[in-house]
Amino acid sequence: MTIIDDAITHTIDQLIPDPNNVRHDDTDGIDELLASILNRGLIQPITIRPDGVIVAGHRRRSAIKLGIETGKLPASYPIPVYVKLDATDDNSTESMLIENMQRQDLDPIEQAQAFDRLKSYGLTQAEIAARIGKSATLVSQRLRLLTLPDTVQAGVSAGRIDLALAEEFTKIADFPNEIVQMVDLNLSIDKVQQRVDKLKADRKVIEICKWIEDAEGVPFTAHQDVIIAGFMPDYETSIRNPKKDDIASRIDPGDHVL
Repeated sequence: MTIIDDAITHTIDQLIPDPNNVRHDDTDGIDELLASILNRGLIQPITIRPDGVIVAGHRRRSAIKLGIETGKLPASYPIPVYVKLDATDDNSTESMLIENMQRQDLDPIEQAQAFDRLKSYGLTQAEIAARIGKSATLVSQRLRLLTLPDTVQAGVSAGRIDLALAEEFTKIADFPNEIVQMVDLNLSIDKVQQRVDKLKADRKVIEICKWIEDAEGVPFTAHQDVIIAGFMPDYETSIRNPKKDDIASRIDPGDHVL
């Protein structure tokens, strides 16, 4: 170990990637970063914990690793590092996540996963937004992406599914089969919005029927053809002020069967 200015140096085998790193694939732009290191050296030291786990600088390590594997850098290449003595598992991971999110090339799902990890450390959506310089609305929108089926999330990450479509899908996350079907059909945004509106209306019908069932105390089967428009005002009122009323007396038992 040697000292370069205020930093010390490590070899690559002394640097341990943080297993909580949100970047699952860190190869984008690595060739260009390696070219810069070969031309000018590593200008920005890598920050590590005392145990060698990287706090900031995973891409720099990846570029150096590529240089060693391709024979462009020696295996003993001295990597300047700063040791963050007060780093813990939690605060070093938080620093790494925030650094990653401040980069421009994180895909929406990676952003969502990073936001979710920060929430697990007790940060609110507003606090996350303030730390990364983004709006609380964006944080909320990204987090909702994690409610989508795994296959859809993978499609968003790979760029196969447009973000605008994915955000529409989050409105009906409780209909995963229908979401997957719409993706398979490769529907336009307009068609998706129409189906989303229909599914949201179906959800409302089911909610109203369950409310009527609870109020009446007898089974009430929800189907598309059931006539419930007359009960909509009562339902909306009950949502704002949940309270039993005489709704049961207004329901004709003949309306229960379609």
